[in-house]
Amino acid sequence: MEGRINISNLHTMKNSILVLALLFAGSVAFAGNNSTAAKKLTVDKAISCFVKSLKTEAFTSAWLNGGKKEFMKKVKGNENYPVLGDQLGNLVSMYLNDGAWKSGASKSKLATQAADANQEKSVANALWTIQQNINPSVITEKGQKMMDKYAGELKALAS
Repeated sequence: MEGRINISNLHTMKNSILVLALLFAGSVAFAGNNSTAAKKLTVDKAISCFVKSLKTEAFTSAWLNGGKKEFMKKVKGNENYPVLGDQLGNLVSMYLNDGAWKSGASKSKLATQAADANQEKSVANALWTIQQNINPSVITEKGQKMMDKYAGELKALAS
């Protein structure tokens, strides 16, 4: 019997190899597709998305003449929340024109709230409040979809 292969054992071995291969493939696919960490919304990304969602007419000439470049340089990849709060305050007070706001919105209160924000939660809350007070007519269609997509994550950061 030593030289002969038992068919029953061969089928069991094939099935075991198949199961192991499927488990391995599944674990590789899971590890390679862990998009939660890669796509997690951060405050700097939320600010960048917000700015990119606005039409050109929402901005002042200061934004168009170099302010955008300076602002984005200070925001992108930054986790220094006091700096992000200051930049949001600048966005409101210097770079968004009066027509960018809903009727009754207080630019000075929004700018102060943003500039005073110095933690992740307070900066996210300031951004959320700014978004709620922005005139919908200055948001691009694509920008509105983007803002809708991350609204829940931004609310979670703000609370």
